[in-house]
Amino acid sequence: MTTKEILIGLIVFSVTTVAIFLMLNILFHLSETLSVVIAIILGIGAETIYRKKAGDR
Repeated sequence: MTTKEILIGLIVFSVTTVAIFLMLNILFHLSETLSVVIAIILGIGAETIYRKKAGDR
């Protein structure tokens, strides 16, 4: 795994996690704790999907 792949994976995770947290917390008025947990789980999922697709290349 190259540094570029690691950096892109980190960016995918970070952006996804923050965006989902804001969406859940502000738009759907969920509690911060629940929003954080869901956002982290979906962020990990997004990074996993990215890594699987990057491995196919």
